[in-house]
Amino acid sequence: MPNQGFANRIAGQIDINILFSFVFGVVFLGIMLGFSVGFPNPTPIQVRVFITALALAASGVGAILPGYFDIRYKSFIRAGGALGLFALVYLNQPNLERQAVSFVAPPTSPEPIALTYLAAIDNGNLHAAWDSLDPVAHGVVFGSLDQLTQLYETYRKPLGSVVKRELTGTGSVESPSGYPVGLYRNLVYRTKYSNTAACRTEGVTLRATQDLKWRVFGHTIGSSSIEC
Repeated sequence: MPNQGFANRIAGQIDINILFSFVFGVVFLGIMLGFSVGFPNPTPIQVRVFITALALAASGVGAILPGYFDIRYKSFIRAGGALGLFALVYLNQPNLERQAVSFVAPPTSPEPIALTYLAAIDNGNLHAAWDSLDPVAHGVVFGSLDQLTQLYETYRKPLGSVVKRELTGTGSVESPSGYPVGLYRNLVYRTKYSNTAACRTEGVTLRATQDLKWRVFGHTIGSSSIEC
Protein backbone atom coordinates (compact mmCIF):
# COMPACT_ATOMS: atom_id res chain seq x y z
CA MET A 1 0.00 0.00 0.00
CA PRO A 2 1.54 3.36 -0.99
CA ASN A 3 2.49 5.84 1.68
CA GLN A 4 -0.61 7.92 2.49
CA GLY A 5 1.33 11.15 3.07
CA PHE A 6 3.11 10.82 -0.27
CA ALA A 7 -0.18 10.00 -2.00
CA ASN A 8 -1.75 13.14 -0.54
CA ARG A 9 1.08 15.27 -1.92
CA ILE A 10 0.61 13.74 -5.36
CA ALA A 11 -3.09 14.55 -5.15
CA GLY A 12 -2.33 18.14 -4.22
CA GLN A 13 -3.20 17.73 -0.55
CA ILE A 14 -0.74 18.65 2.21
CA ASP A 15 -1.03 17.63 5.84
CA ILE A 16 -1.55 20.67 8.05
CA ASN A 17 1.38 19.65 10.30
CA ILE A 18 3.72 19.48 7.32
CA LEU A 19 2.46 22.87 6.13
CA PHE A 20 3.13 24.39 9.56
CA SER A 21 6.62 22.89 9.49
CA PHE A 22 7.29 24.46 6.11
CA VAL A 23 6.00 27.88 7.18
CA PHE A 24 8.06 27.59 10.37
CA GLY A 25 11.17 26.86 8.30
CA VAL A 26 10.59 29.77 5.92
CA VAL A 27 10.01 32.21 8.82
CA PHE A 28 13.20 31.08 10.58
CA LEU A 29 15.11 31.35 7.32
CA GLY A 30 13.89 34.93 6.91
CA ILE A 31 14.94 35.74 10.48
CA MET A 32 18.39 34.27 9.79
CA LEU A 33 18.78 36.45 6.71
CA GLY A 34 17.92 39.48 8.85
CA PHE A 35 20.46 38.50 11.50
CA SER A 36 23.15 38.00 8.87
CA VAL A 37 22.75 41.68 7.92
CA GLY A 38 22.27 43.08 11.43
CA PHE A 39 25.02 41.07 13.12
CA PRO A 40 27.99 40.88 10.71
CA ASN A 41 30.44 39.92 13.48
CA PRO A 42 28.63 37.38 15.68
CA THR A 43 29.99 36.23 19.02
CA PRO A 44 30.56 32.47 19.58
CA ILE A 45 27.25 32.07 21.45
CA GLN A 46 25.40 33.98 18.72
CA VAL A 47 26.96 31.73 16.07
CA ARG A 48 25.69 28.67 17.96
CA VAL A 49 22.19 30.14 18.21
CA PHE A 50 22.22 31.08 14.51
CA ILE A 51 23.34 27.60 13.45
CA THR A 52 20.65 25.99 15.61
CA ALA A 53 17.98 28.24 14.08
CA LEU A 54 19.32 27.53 10.60
CA ALA A 55 19.17 23.77 11.29
CA LEU A 56 15.55 24.11 12.47
CA ALA A 57 14.72 26.12 9.35
CA ALA A 58 16.28 23.43 7.14
CA SER A 59 14.26 20.71 8.88
CA GLY A 60 11.05 22.73 8.47
CA VAL A 61 11.61 23.19 4.74
CA GLY A 62 12.74 19.58 4.40
CA ALA A 63 9.48 18.32 5.89
CA ILE A 64 7.57 19.23 2.72
CA LEU A 65 10.14 17.99 0.19
CA PRO A 66 9.14 14.76 -1.58
CA GLY A 67 11.35 11.69 -1.50
CA TYR A 68 13.55 10.28 1.24
CA PHE A 69 17.21 10.60 2.03
CA ASP A 70 19.43 9.16 4.72
CA ILE A 71 22.11 11.11 6.65
CA ARG A 72 24.92 9.25 8.38
CA TYR A 73 27.53 11.00 10.53
CA LYS A 74 30.67 9.30 11.85
CA SER A 75 28.95 5.89 11.96
CA PHE A 76 26.96 6.65 15.12
CA ILE A 77 24.28 9.10 13.93
CA ARG A 78 21.71 8.19 11.31
CA ALA A 79 18.66 10.26 10.42
CA GLY A 80 16.35 10.84 7.49
CA GLY A 81 13.87 13.41 6.20
CA ALA A 82 13.49 16.62 8.20
CA LEU A 83 15.57 15.26 11.09
CA GLY A 84 18.31 14.37 8.62
CA LEU A 85 18.45 17.95 7.32
CA PHE A 86 18.59 19.27 10.88
CA ALA A 87 21.52 16.94 11.66
CA LEU A 88 23.27 17.82 8.41
CA VAL A 89 23.29 21.55 9.23
CA TYR A 90 23.81 21.36 12.99
CA LEU A 91 26.68 18.87 12.91
CA ASN A 92 28.54 20.96 10.33
CA GLN A 93 28.67 24.00 12.63
CA PRO A 94 32.51 24.29 12.64
CA ASN A 95 32.62 24.33 8.82
CA LEU A 96 29.74 26.79 8.59
CA GLU A 97 31.41 29.09 11.12
CA ARG A 98 34.61 29.30 9.11
CA GLN A 99 33.06 29.47 5.65
CA ALA A 100 29.84 31.42 6.14
CA VAL A 101 30.73 33.99 8.83
CA SER A 102 32.49 37.04 7.45
CA PHE A 103 34.00 39.55 9.85
CA VAL A 104 34.36 43.28 9.45
CA ALA A 105 37.43 44.95 10.94
CA PRO A 106 36.80 47.68 13.55
CA PRO A 107 37.39 51.18 12.18
CA THR A 108 39.90 52.01 14.95
CA SER A 109 43.50 50.85 15.24
CA PRO A 110 44.17 48.02 17.70
CA GLU A 111 47.52 49.49 18.82
CA PRO A 112 46.17 51.93 21.46
CA ILE A 113 44.33 49.01 23.10
CA ALA A 114 47.51 46.92 23.06
CA LEU A 115 49.60 49.76 24.49
CA THR A 116 47.10 50.41 27.30
CA TYR A 117 47.26 46.75 28.24
CA LEU A 118 51.07 46.73 28.07
CA ALA A 119 51.25 49.84 30.25
CA ALA A 120 49.18 48.07 32.89
CA ILE A 121 51.53 45.08 32.73
CA ASP A 122 54.62 47.33 32.84
CA ASN A 123 53.29 49.06 35.96
CA GLY A 124 52.35 45.80 37.66
CA ASN A 125 48.65 46.74 37.59
CA LEU A 126 47.50 43.20 36.93
CA HIS A 127 43.86 43.77 37.87
CA ALA A 128 43.57 46.42 35.15
CA ALA A 129 45.35 44.14 32.68
CA TRP A 130 43.02 41.24 33.55
CA ASP A 131 39.90 43.41 33.21
CA SER A 132 41.02 44.65 29.78
CA LEU A 133 41.36 41.12 28.38
CA ASP A 134 38.81 39.66 26.00
CA PRO A 135 36.31 37.76 28.24
CA VAL A 136 36.81 34.73 25.99
CA ALA A 137 40.49 34.71 27.00
CA HIS A 138 39.55 34.34 30.68
CA GLY A 139 40.07 30.70 31.56
CA VAL A 140 41.47 29.91 28.10
CA VAL A 141 44.64 31.91 27.43
CA PHE A 142 45.02 32.90 31.09
CA GLY A 143 43.35 30.49 33.47
CA SER A 144 42.75 33.09 36.17
CA LEU A 145 44.02 36.34 37.63
CA ASP A 146 46.18 34.27 39.98
CA GLN A 147 47.79 32.53 37.02
CA LEU A 148 48.41 35.85 35.29
CA THR A 149 50.01 37.13 38.52
CA GLN A 150 52.22 34.06 38.76
CA LEU A 151 53.36 34.44 35.14
CA TYR A 152 54.11 38.11 35.77
CA GLU A 153 56.15 37.39 38.89
CA THR A 154 58.06 34.54 37.24
CA TYR A 155 58.75 35.88 33.75
CA ARG A 156 57.88 39.56 33.33
CA LYS A 157 58.92 41.25 36.57
CA PRO A 158 62.55 39.98 36.49
CA LEU A 159 63.03 41.69 33.10
CA GLY A 160 62.74 45.10 34.73
CA SER A 161 61.21 48.29 33.36
CA VAL A 162 60.77 49.01 29.67
CA VAL A 163 63.56 51.08 28.14
CA LYS A 164 62.00 51.20 24.70
CA ARG A 165 59.29 49.34 22.74
CA GLU A 166 59.09 49.50 18.94
CA LEU A 167 56.35 48.05 16.71
CA THR A 168 58.04 45.90 14.06
CA GLY A 169 55.19 44.05 12.36
CA THR A 170 51.50 43.17 12.26
CA GLY A 171 49.48 40.22 11.08
CA SER A 172 45.79 39.51 10.61
CA VAL A 173 43.80 36.28 10.44
CA GLU A 174 40.12 35.40 10.61
CA SER A 175 38.85 32.59 12.86
CA PRO A 176 42.05 30.51 13.01
CA SER A 177 41.61 26.80 13.67
CA GLY A 178 41.31 25.95 17.35
CA TYR A 179 40.40 29.50 18.42
CA PRO A 180 37.04 31.22 19.03
CA VAL A 181 35.59 32.78 15.88
CA GLY A 182 36.56 36.38 15.27
CA LEU A 183 39.00 38.68 13.55
CA TYR A 184 42.50 38.51 15.05
CA ARG A 185 45.29 41.06 14.80
CA ASN A 186 48.80 40.28 16.03
CA LEU A 187 51.17 43.15 16.90
CA VAL A 188 54.87 42.33 17.18
CA TYR A 189 57.19 44.59 19.19
CA ARG A 190 60.94 44.74 19.74
CA THR A 191 61.26 45.59 23.42
CA LYS A 192 64.31 46.50 25.50
CA TYR A 193 64.05 45.89 29.24
CA SER A 194 66.32 47.41 31.85
CA ASN A 195 67.56 44.05 33.14
CA THR A 196 68.42 42.54 29.73
CA ALA A 197 71.46 43.20 27.59
CA ALA A 198 69.53 42.81 24.31
CA CYS A 199 65.94 43.15 23.14
CA ARG A 200 63.13 40.59 23.24
CA THR A 201 60.30 39.92 20.81
CA GLU A 202 56.96 40.78 22.36
CA GLY A 203 53.61 39.89 20.80
CA VAL A 204 50.11 41.10 21.62
CA THR A 205 47.13 39.39 19.98
CA LEU A 206 43.82 41.24 19.80
CA ARG A 207 40.40 39.92 18.81
CA ALA A 208 37.28 41.67 17.49
CA THR A 209 33.73 40.40 17.00
CA GLN A 210 30.27 41.87 16.64
CA ASP A 211 30.72 45.02 18.72
CA LEU A 212 33.62 46.13 16.45
CA LYS A 213 35.98 46.65 19.37
CA TRP A 214 39.50 45.30 19.73
CA ARG A 215 40.29 43.42 22.94
CA VAL A 216 43.54 41.83 24.03
CA PHE A 217 43.36 38.06 23.61
CA GLY A 218 46.96 37.03 24.33
CA HIS A 219 50.42 38.30 25.25
CA THR A 220 53.79 36.62 24.76
CA ILE A 221 57.41 37.58 25.45
CA GLY A 222 60.13 35.72 23.58
CA SER A 223 62.77 33.89 25.60
CA SER A 224 65.57 34.53 23.08
CA SER A 225 67.51 37.79 22.78
CA ILE A 226 67.39 39.73 19.52
CA GLU A 227 69.37 42.68 18.24
CA CYS A 228 68.04 46.05 19.31
